[in-house]
Amino acid sequence: MGSKKLNFQHILFMSTATKRSQGLARAMQEYLREPRFSYLNPDVESYPDRLFSWSDIDLMMVDLSKNRAPIYKWYLDIGRRDFMPPVIFLAHPASYSDAGSFYRAGASNYLELRGLKKSDLIRSLSIAEKSMPEHRQAVYEKQQPEPPVASDNPFSLKGILPEEMISSQPKTSSRDADSKEPSADFINTGIMKILDRDALKKTNQK
Repeated sequence: MGSKKLNFQHILFMSTATKRSQGLARAMQEYLREPRFSYLNPDVESYPDRLFSWSDIDLMMVDLSKNRAPIYKWYLDIGRRDFMPPVIFLAHPASYSDAGSFYRAGASNYLELRGLKKSDLIRSLSIAEKSMPEHRQAVYEKQQPEPPVASDNPFSLKGILPEEMISSQPKTSSRDADSKEPSADFINTGIMKILDRDALKKTNQK
């Protein structure tokens, strides 16, 4: 990627493993322009809703190693909203079917934490950056006052982390996951390092 810096200024991590998120932030820092990082623990804090200060966030990174089912339900309800920034999901364990579910819900990307390389992380960030201008434009448009509504009343207005850091998080149970792992063990064979839309498309065509 050379000396090019990505334009994310404020990144929000949602994870129960704050140390792991901080490690990812350190790995990303050299590729960003004066970034700011915030951390939200869904075990002790509420999931952000429509009234959250989304206009201040350029990117959201969500760790799915715990609470996968409630996070999926939350994102399914709110993820397609145009006021949200791009969202990258980080999974351990992960599956192709699970990745497909989050992509259909509106995810920018979905990464397997085990064996995650810097090159994969930066590629994912570059993909998310492409949709950031649309997010900023949507936020700007929502902040503008709506034009007057025609009526009889002229004044009326329409109201890359160490292995132990990855493994420290409890594994998701089958009841908590949105879908079960396919029969092939993608994680142990090292096939699944990054699951972007192109990879899923090629897999589905086989």
